[in-house]
Amino acid sequence: MQVLFRKYSKGTQGWLPMMCHRRVANKIETFDETMVSGLVLLLLCMKLVTEPPSEQHHAASSSLYRTAKGLCSRLENSCAISLHFLQALVLIVVYELGHGIFPGAQLTISHAVRVGIIMGLHDRKHVPQLFKDADTYNLREQER
Repeated sequence: MQVLFRKYSKGTQGWLPMMCHRRVANKIETFDETMVSGLVLLLLCMKLVTEPPSEQHHAASSSLYRTAKGLCSRLENSCAISLHFLQALVLIVVYELGHGIFPGAQLTISHAVRVGIIMGLHDRKHVPQLFKDADTYNLREQER
């Protein structure tokens, strides 16, 4: 997981800085089986966007992509919406756009926007918030 995170940090994180490097690194260091599902999905999506495209299969039929999409659906159905879940959706959009999965990318973008609205990210002052206020500056920055 450390290698995956370093690879992601050197690549995608450089042009899409949406998570606190230190916070995610700390969570990876303390990884265990009871880990929050949203973080597991986020790690899976980090792997998805850092893997080179396959020459043999279309990107939409990749087992890693299908696993990520399936886990998103299961997490949403179990009401496990979190900031990690939203970040994972954004990474799935990056994968879909980068591999020409355009109907899927459009649907995933609109899904991510709806999740952000449910979380109250569009209006912090006048909309009921799904989660409590962020404790730290870094977490507030990620939500922004």
